[in-house]
Amino acid sequence: MQIYSMAVRKAIGLQRRIIKRIYNTPDVHLNVSLTRACNAKCNMCPMLSQNNYLSTPMDDKTFQKTIQIYNEVKYTYMVLHGMGECLSHPRFKEYMDQLEREHFLVRISSNGYLIDKHMDTLLKKNIDVFKVSTEGWDNESMMKYRGQEFDRVYRNVKD
Repeated sequence: MQIYSMAVRKAIGLQRRIIKRIYNTPDVHLNVSLTRACNAKCNMCPMLSQNNYLSTPMDDKTFQKTIQIYNEVKYTYMVLHGMGECLSHPRFKEYMDQLEREHFLVRISSNGYLIDKHMDTLLKKNIDVFKVSTEGWDNESMMKYRGQEFDRVYRNVKD
């Protein structure tokens, strides 16, 4: 078991080095939260206990400053992930258009509920990873843990 575990760790390390070399990704990822607002009600999320805590979406000035900082540290790889649903940001499309113009690779983590509203934007060539997380395996379990319909998320991902 220990030999297998060591082999897996070495393989993962090799995979990371290959991806880093091919895509010139940084060793450290900086996560950007476009908003802390979320359309889910996950019962394990600490945001539920914080009434409207920073639910105001990131403004244009802060987004431009974020891009400036990324350029200064020579990062071309932005991870849109945080304590909110980035697809719910009112200027999500415009921000993604700018990131594409400026040649940023983008990784997105989402609950998948708003994919259908942003399909054209999400099919851009600069999005290299789009991760959908769920807490449930059917409508009943997803409503229990997240307050959302599993079927809608499944349909959005499938389409």
